[in-house]
Amino acid sequence: MRCLTEMNATDRERLERRVREHAEKHEGFARIMSCSVAVFDTYVSAIRDICVRIEAEGHAAQRDYSGLDSLAARLVSRCLTQGGSLQFTLLLVQCFREAFLDHLELYAASDHVSEQCPGLIRELHDVLERSIVREWENLEQASRLARDHDNPAAAAVFWQLPEPVLLHSRGGDIMDANPAACLFFGIPVERIRTLRLQDMEAPAAAGGRGRKQAIPGPGEVQSYRTVFTGVRGRRVTCEVLCRQANLDESVFYISTLRDITDMRKQEKRLRDAGRVMEMRMDKNVQRLREINARFQAVLDNSPMALFIVDMDGRHLVANAAWCSMLGKKQDAVLDSHMSEVLPPDSAKAMQDVLAMAERKQDAVGLDARLEVGEKEVRISGTLFPLPDENGAMTACCGMAMDVTRSQRAEERGRALARQNALILNSAGEGIFGMDSERRVTFANPAAAEMLGWEVAEIIGSDAHALLLHSDEEGLPRPILRCPICRVLETARPSRGESILWCKNGVAIPVTYTAVPLRSGVDVEGVVVTFSDISEHKRIEHELIMAKERAELGSQAKTQFLANMSHELRTPLNGILGLVQLMLETERNKNKREYLTMVREASNRLLGLVRNLLDLSNIKSGRIERTDTRFALRQSLSTLVETISVQAKLKSLEFVSFIDESLPEQWYGDIVHIKQALNNLLKNAIQYTPSGRVMLDIREQPGGVDGVRMVRFTVTDTGTGIPEDMQERIFDSFALGEDYLTKKYSGSGVGLSIARKLVDLLGGELNMNSKPGAGSVFSFTAALTPAHREEDLPTPSGLRILYAEDEFTNQRMVQGVLSRAGHEVVLASDGAEALKTLSQSEFDLVLMDIQMPVLDGLETTRRIRKDMKLDLPVIALTAFAGEDDLNRFEAVGMSGLLHKPFELSELLKTLEDHAGAAA
Repeated sequence: MRCLTEMNATDRERLERRVREHAEKHEGFARIMSCSVAVFDTYVSAIRDICVRIEAEGHAAQRDYSGLDSLAARLVSRCLTQGGSLQFTLLLVQCFREAFLDHLELYAASDHVSEQCPGLIRELHDVLERSIVREWENLEQASRLARDHDNPAAAAVFWQLPEPVLLHSRGGDIMDANPAACLFFGIPVERIRTLRLQDMEAPAAAGGRGRKQAIPGPGEVQSYRTVFTGVRGRRVTCEVLCRQANLDESVFYISTLRDITDMRKQEKRLRDAGRVMEMRMDKNVQRLREINARFQAVLDNSPMALFIVDMDGRHLVANAAWCSMLGKKQDAVLDSHMSEVLPPDSAKAMQDVLAMAERKQDAVGLDARLEVGEKEVRISGTLFPLPDENGAMTACCGMAMDVTRSQRAEERGRALARQNALILNSAGEGIFGMDSERRVTFANPAAAEMLGWEVAEIIGSDAHALLLHSDEEGLPRPILRCPICRVLETARPSRGESILWCKNGVAIPVTYTAVPLRSGVDVEGVVVTFSDISEHKRIEHELIMAKERAELGSQAKTQFLANMSHELRTPLNGILGLVQLMLETERNKNKREYLTMVREASNRLLGLVRNLLDLSNIKSGRIERTDTRFALRQSLSTLVETISVQAKLKSLEFVSFIDESLPEQWYGDIVHIKQALNNLLKNAIQYTPSGRVMLDIREQPGGVDGVRMVRFTVTDTGTGIPEDMQERIFDSFALGEDYLTKKYSGSGVGLSIARKLVDLLGGELNMNSKPGAGSVFSFTAALTPAHREEDLPTPSGLRILYAEDEFTNQRMVQGVLSRAGHEVVLASDGAEALKTLSQSEFDLVLMDIQMPVLDGLETTRRIRKDMKLDLPVIALTAFAGEDDLNRFEAVGMSGLLHKPFELSELLKTLEDHAGAAA
């Protein structure tokens, strides 16, 4: 539809010629042309606006043709001014319709015309014709009302019409006339009413054939031409528009007279002008022949090859230079086809250029290689179309010169320049150069795109003022402090990060390399290569922000886990302690069974809390390897005894073997070794319904530089692990059975924690399992032997201060330590503990961490700094992370016992620290 919505001046001129051609086919074409010229711009603009609106609306169900009503009114008004009828107006529309269809047919082969365009033009003109008919009907309605004296407005229209109007009967008896008619005939209205229409016509025209055939029927408008006798007897040629009207069931006719004398004179002038034009054309033909002879003489003497061919490639004109290039005589070239005077390849190349000129309707370059005989001739020139008077392209004119020598001389230079330009323009990095005055001499498209400039805008500008004028803070940057501009002074390359300022005033960070351009010892300029690192900077900033958010989240998670651990472990500690005390004193079998069940359930809950906390600490990287001096058998004795008791409760055989060749004293991370073994052994006990569980510890070859490898193996005769679950058994929360039908309790994190702890130790946790035959888990740890130290004597009868706000824990710990022969003084918060220490002496302090008034950390800090006391302070807390241990040591605490704890662990810790203090 672009040929309708984007019409240029040439299209409009062509369309106007088409309208004229169709008008010439009808009688009265001069009047049609007069109307078409007056309304042409309005007509074309209205059609174009409607097409634009339809194209924008797409496939709308109802098309908007509202603009056609105003066009119809304009056409009717103009035709009335020219004395036209309804048929005359529709004839004008028909000429425009055919002209538009011709215009579409001209563009039928292009993509500017869709299949719907011809139908749309026809539909638009159909709607326009209906609007014109309605407009005429409205005018007729006004004419009918003109005689209605009860309607003042209608009477005013009739009496004020500028054209003569007569009301008469079918036979021609005049009933009335408006003032314009009286002036036209020079007769008063009373006299006109006594006459007939035939009496008003000139003698030669009275009773003319045209009027007799122009009696309209109901709703019709007929027109005819005749000659009336006007004022002072002047003969006036008129066109009469006659309409039938009804009034009080009577029929009469309204005839409107229009003077067409001038129009007929104009038609006569047009005919006379046509005859004069034909005479002039004959003269012009003679002149053209003379000009053609002179033109041929100029062509033959021109050093440039000139030729004219039609669109089929046949020579119409050829000068001597063109014939010489072809190696042919002029008679052999004229009226010959290109294929007849050129080799096939050369003829095809010329034909392709001709087709391109026809397609573009514009001049095209003519660069071809012609094989003439045994030599090659390279030509360069232009081939441009020669349109006829209608704008149609009928021939092309070619101008060419033999550039064989110059092209061969320039080929090498062009190839080198093309290669350099290709490299420069294809580079993904921005590249620009500046001379010694800092003016930009070249820039590749990548540089212009990054900086938001056009290449032409950058070239010739001051590089410092345009791109390097300010630093990262937006402060002016002197030229001497600009690292890129300083290359002109130092003559040394410069590399690094800087910023370049874009056209929109935004600075972008870049990495750049500035290399001096030398001419001998002088620096003539600098070539700068740069890359935009905005995205890298953004990602770097986002990573930093993400790391900070992750650290904040990790801290919040750590604090939450610590608080939850404390809140869960503190009551569990009291439950386990009280259950232990009750078991020592209770003799009733049923009650002891219930208490044992409570202790087992509490231990499982405690194990779950520990595992979840350990898993969180391991994943967040808060657990680190801590190597200390330890006694292997003594350190594992409590674990072995605990597992042995659990095995006996399930009627399992538990075997523990430690190779006698292994020394007792070692240096390594015994805490995490015990934790990994504890998880593996408890897992073995849980999934072994009958049989035995064995712990085997022995040395493995492979140690170097005094470090010995010790392998820890846990073997059971339990249910084993199915093969399809063995690959994910070490995943967090993975179970060795279907969770919907599982027989054994557990959270599925024990083996996952064990594996991560072994990884922390630098070893590898291996597994070998068969369903129904049991499982074997083993890992190695790198340990360093240490010299044996003498055992310290175990103290007894200690005076101990226990700071704890939980009443249950107070009673439990006080009961256990009192039975062990120690004196325990209780304090409910840190402030009370400081007061008690200031009033009496103690051998050791057991300090809870979370307490009201004053927490355990601040209390211990004041014991060390303010009171200057050096007695052991043992932390009893549910906080279990490595960071927590570091915080406790930082304030001066001597040791740590995790809640909930076994009573044996409490007594063992007490003996260790009290003995060391002694």
